Amino acid sequence: MDKICYWDDTEKVQKERDATPEEQAEIDANRAAAVSLAALRQWEAIKQLRDARILQGGFPVGPHWFHSDLISRSQFLAAARRADLVAASGGDMNAILTNSEGNAIAVKTMDNGHVPVTASLAHTIMSAAELQESNTYKVALQHKAGMEAAENPASYDYKTGWPPIFGE
Repeated sequence: MDKICYWDDTEKVQKERDATPEEQAEIDANRAAAVSLAALRQWEAIKQLRDARILQGGFPVGPHWFHSDLISRSQFLAAARRADLVAASGGDMNAILTNSEGNAIAVKTMDNGHVPVTASLAHTIMSAAELQESNTYKVALQHKAGMEAAENPASYDYKTGWPPIFGE
């Protein structure tokens, strides 16, 4: 049972008393609302960190780290579609892909290198991007469950345990 502080005008002092059942119900409801609000805020923070890591953190393929922003993902998807055509026609999966003008396709890596893209590499890049995203989502859901189980969601540390990103 919580205590209620009040001012006693007769004695000119602050006093304490037990909360009435109605007051206690209101205190408990306010406490639950505060915990719920803290949990919602933490879940939003977890999602923001998840999304930033997915869209800005890159993903590894062999010795290289590839960009993971939406424009890069679109370019990788286009390269993977070209790789699908190479595979479907029985072409050389290790040949460097070319664009519609016949120029070799190369992508810039996060360490400022340039890597020529083969059909095989295009598929590997897409698989690596999907794996990084999937693993990042899994960690976000684990953090959500941990935060929701925490006595104080606002103090739950969700910044650990994520798949590595470029520069870590």
